[in-house]
Amino acid sequence: MCRRLLPSITLLASVAISCTEFAVAEPLTGWKNPIVKRGYLDSPLVEVTPLSFKGKLYLLECWRARWDWPGRPEEGENMWMTKLPQGPEHYDKRKYLGRVMKDHILGTAIVWGDRVYAFGTNEVKKRREVSMTWSDDMKHWSKPVKVFDSPKGSIFNVAVTRDERGMVFLWETNGYGRPFTMCYGRVEKPTDPWNPGVVEGARYGIDKYTGGPALYYEGGWYYTLYLESLPGRQYETRITRSKDLKNWQDAPADRPLITFDPKRTCLMHQAKNIKECNASDVELCCHKGKTILYFTGGNQHVGGDLQWATYDGTPRELLERFYRP
Repeated sequence: MCRRLLPSITLLASVAISCTEFAVAEPLTGWKNPIVKRGYLDSPLVEVTPLSFKGKLYLLECWRARWDWPGRPEEGENMWMTKLPQGPEHYDKRKYLGRVMKDHILGTAIVWGDRVYAFGTNEVKKRREVSMTWSDDMKHWSKPVKVFDSPKGSIFNVAVTRDERGMVFLWETNGYGRPFTMCYGRVEKPTDPWNPGVVEGARYGIDKYTGGPALYYEGGWYYTLYLESLPGRQYETRITRSKDLKNWQDAPADRPLITFDPKRTCLMHQAKNIKECNASDVELCCHKGKTILYFTGGNQHVGGDLQWATYDGTPRELLERFYRP
């Protein structure tokens, strides 16, 4: 790679508010993004999920078949679990523990008690089904079982979170509105089938482009991280939130969660003069009192450019800052 360290995130100067039911406070001049970009990880991965489990840091990695890259665990469309024994600063020292699911991609995972549950889109079934598997040691995984059939269209990314009532899920689809719309539902526990829990009318992005979602429940709010399409085929990750999964409140448009570095070149699988125009697929976790984030750069072609960042506080503190003056 051309550089090892990233500058802090810079923001646009204009102020724009997009919301449904709720008002958004006008931001004060000088608001600064609290996330610090830390570095590039020399990986084409796009979808990864960080997990803090029993005091250790792990990454669920989704590998695509077409990524011929040194150090990949195996060929094919597969999900793998890796451990970071020396922390996020040393991704190059990661250790692959085992394959989570074969022929599944666009996955995510959640810690629930003494187990980790992983969900992924079934490639063999033409992205019409979601499967689930679980592990209590991150090495040995249960036989995958189907938990969801697409009501309409194909299933792309999935995301899950936990609230006081159980587990809330999200699936990204081209079956409603403009691709890709986020749809939501809830179940009592991770092993429950999703179809009976679909919440009718709970959607986001039906009239605009969205993608690469993540879902978190903090302080009574459901936060969705999603990809916003900008002029010139540029993309950045933004935040929206809801109390009921139906009415959504966008953070101010000049407060993207993470945006791209337009000065960065030497992208993976690209000519050297191609510049970065994407910052997508952000996922995060709280590990040892700090929020660890992973996302991909690049330009939305072929592969990604995996990067990591931090916030010195909890996910709730981080997400709420995008809505405060």
